[in-house]
Amino acid sequence: AWLDLRGGIAAMGAVVTALDVLLGARTLLADPARWVRDAGDCFAVDADGCGRAGHVAEAVRWELLGAVSRAADGAAEVEREARELLRRALALSSCDHLSTFVAIDAWHIAPERTHAEVMAVLDAAIELALAESTGETAASGHGQTVSALANVPLPLSCGEAHTHATKEDETC
Repeated sequence: AWLDLRGGIAAMGAVVTALDVLLGARTLLADPARWVRDAGDCFAVDADGCGRAGHVAEAVRWELLGAVSRAADGAAEVEREARELLRRALALSSCDHLSTFVAIDAWHIAPERTHAEVMAVLDAAIELALAESTGETAASGHGQTVSALANVPLPLSCGEAHTHATKEDETC
């Protein structure tokens, strides 16, 4: 396995990039049994279904942002960069207001959200990170299509208000 589920990629001693974090989160969530649509006030749940911070050892199922936290393993700057790539992937497929951490979470916990949609957005963010790492900028242009998102329905409308409270991963 690329990612040891008992620790994040930072524990492997390698240079950690946002791409590494996104790939780690993808590995973590590849099995639908390790994904949870809504972990309540946290970003992950333990074996009993209780909310946990994404990075803690007791977590066994993760929301998208919890998986990013787990993969980052405390590397705060690259975790922020990975979240920004996710935000941009969502914005490329939807509308400009998807610019905050709360908006990513609100999109993720929507009752109609599926594992496949989450994986497609994660793949699109990985495409953006790969394009940036190779100096390509076409995929990051605002009007461009990210191929991983080609068939992803994103029902969050541009006019929808985001009233979901901000989750604090550190307090779970």
